[in-house]
Amino acid sequence: MTPRDKYIRKNLVKSFCIIAPDSSVILDYAFMEKGFKIKVDYLIKDIQSIGITCEILPKVITEITKKLVFAAESYMRILRRCKFLVSKFLGSPLNQVEVEKNIVTIIEKSFSGLIEEIERKRYPQFRQKIKELNVARIIETAVMLELRQTLLESEEISLEDFFNRLEDKFEEKYEEFNNSVNSLFEAIKAEKICKDKIPEPSEKLRKILRKKCEVNELPDVDLLCEAISRMYSTNKWYAIVSTDYGIVNNREAIDKFTLLTVSDPLYVFFHLDQKVDLALNPIEGAKRQGIPYQMFIKSFIPPGVA
Repeated sequence: MTPRDKYIRKNLVKSFCIIAPDSSVILDYAFMEKGFKIKVDYLIKDIQSIGITCEILPKVITEITKKLVFAAESYMRILRRCKFLVSKFLGSPLNQVEVEKNIVTIIEKSFSGLIEEIERKRYPQFRQKIKELNVARIIETAVMLELRQTLLESEEISLEDFFNRLEDKFEEKYEEFNNSVNSLFEAIKAEKICKDKIPEPSEKLRKILRKKCEVNELPDVDLLCEAISRMYSTNKWYAIVSTDYGIVNNREAIDKFTLLTVSDPLYVFFHLDQKVDLALNPIEGAKRQGIPYQMFIKSFIPPGVA
């Protein structure tokens, strides 16, 4: 092993590899998720240091949009439910009630009732219930922080205006999330890839991902199909970077059967360095490993062939 081989070969990784963050990485950054955001900051610094090409796949754009809209709708729905319960417990219109310290007990009672409602409700998937409970707790914290500030400043305001102000702040927060996503894209110089730049994946590829790689979630299958099709059509090593361990935990099988890298942000450049050890491009690597890459795309056209 030469001294050069002891370290990540940044020039090779930059020249022959592409990184594609998935929606979990982007939303961890936008929502400043504790623990995960540290990983994303680490990833951004490495991307900037190496100068590697970054792409945002169509499925990722769709997922980000859906999750941001869902978060905004969940926040408003739960906040308005809290507002309804407060009015119910008080037995008076909120525009006739002034914010004062005794309201704290009503807020606490309202959120206890709201949490019980979520606990009793049936959801198609248990993780949906967990998400709803987490949103409720986040909103409870936001309401109490705003209430605390209002009481400390001895501000005279009706409960109606108090809740309207909270809605306005949540709308501002939604804009902040969108701005955070855009600033992340700018920081890593990410290119949004159009659907027409990705060859249509075959049913064989989908079957491999479901049966051999044990990827069960349809959105994950769709994302991996886009990434694999893009990898072989550009003939550059491709890495999906994710903090979603539902997909990361299947990384070895995905690599074995398709050569696509799926990685936690902490390890992605080590994995890509290993890929350029195998071959300088995925088509050559697939030939060496006996992987039927041409069957992954419905109408495979070799890179560079018009």
